[in-house]
Amino acid sequence: MTLELWFLFGVIAVVAAWSLATKLVQRLRASQLKRQRQGQSLESFLRYFVVDDIPETLAAEVYRYFQKLQQVRNFPVSPEDDIEKVYGLRDENLLDAIAEIAQNCRYPVPPDNDPIWGQALIVTIEDLVRFVDLLRPQNSGYLS
Repeated sequence: MTLELWFLFGVIAVVAAWSLATKLVQRLRASQLKRQRQGQSLESFLRYFVVDDIPETLAAEVYRYFQKLQQVRNFPVSPEDDIEKVYGLRDENLLDAIAEIAQNCRYPVPPDNDPIWGQALIVTIEDLVRFVDLLRPQNSGYLS
């Protein structure tokens, strides 16, 4: 085998090990958060938003979407979660998440150049829920 081939195998092994280690660390962090959040559930998440007339269907969709992102069974999503720190979403991935959640709720998704995106200062799960609620057809916050 040539030196170049050994080098290539070495690079591939390092990348694979790094990827595995990163996933393991993420899973351990999620497991730790789950233990700290014992007693939190979908029901408590829904109650958090019901006082502000956020539709239960929207809050439940957001909860399910972000729960699936974690590789820990029954991970309790919290409105205060920092989306980038806890779920690793930012930029285009965050916009894709917003679009998918809106579509699943049957809300219109504005085009990329729509001024509504200027209001999308989203850091937490709560920010995301409130932004997607602006897209709700019955909401006067966004009219397509």
